[in-house]
Amino acid sequence: MKPSALFPAFAGLALMAACTETAPPQPLRCSEQFHHQLVGKNIGEVTLPDALRRRIIIPGAIPGPVEDPARLNIHVDDKGWIIDAGCG
Repeated sequence: MKPSALFPAFAGLALMAACTETAPPQPLRCSEQFHHQLVGKNIGEVTLPDALRRRIIIPGAIPGPVEDPARLNIHVDDKGWIIDAGCG
């Protein structure tokens, strides 16, 4: 079989692979680098793993002093838009 005859088959496989890609799994511990991508999204459209400890901090709330590096802190504005996300 000629190499040029194989090209359509490989192109089809590459296209199928691109269509079946999924988002990388989310970490079960807070990850500054990973979770910072939440900034700018609405809290209602965000899905996080149940096992991930999190705290949503609304305007005017004073979070407690307990630090937990594995916990994700999500700061939202009064309309639910995420303005900051970090560990602690």
